[in-house]
Amino acid sequence: IIYTGSKDNSLYAVCTNGTLSWKYKTYGEIHSVPAIANGKVCFGSENPDFSVYCLNSTTGEALWRHTFYRKEYFEGGMFHAPPAMIGNRVLIGEEGGKRGVRSSGVSVSPSPSKFYAFDAETGNISWEFAASDWIVTAPAVAYGKVFFSTKWSGDVYALNVSDGSLVWKAEGNSAPVVAGGSVFVGSAGAIYSFDADTGKLLWKHET
Repeated sequence: IIYTGSKDNSLYAVCTNGTLSWKYKTYGEIHSVPAIANGKVCFGSENPDFSVYCLNSTTGEALWRHTFYRKEYFEGGMFHAPPAMIGNRVLIGEEGGKRGVRSSGVSVSPSPSKFYAFDAETGNISWEFAASDWIVTAPAVAYGKVFFSTKWSGDVYALNVSDGSLVWKAEGNSAPVVAGGSVFVGSAGAIYSFDADTGKLLWKHET
């Protein structure tokens, strides 16, 4: 099954022969690449929906939806980044702050955003962490930590998956990659390698 979101506010499950298995309608565009694990498919939606969804990956049945939408204000963040699923956690960062309903030509300003861990069974927030700026790239999970970066301020964070506590913070704004005890991340003009446990800079390659 191929799972893909669409600007028509729907998540599609398409068989590899091209036939539609199921389709689930949300209240916002879906730019968040879905994550699939343990019979679940999870993803975030854009403003004004501003929600995280978890569906049965076989049937498309809604298991839970956690929404941050406030109907009295057409404002709030959006979930553009893909989630990561590990154990009983759904991990995802928001593109937060007062945004309004996004439309072509409307300028927006970066603002503090949160990274969330949801209980995969209930959709309740297990913990949250306040980051410096928009989170738009995929997180990486390894060694009991989740690594993610921010778009404009160019910070890369390492948090404990268990409780969301900060382990270290360094420089970088691309999607991090973890291998061999190191975290690799890019920024404007350089690629960095950090020690995954301590955040110590191992090397920097200017591009």
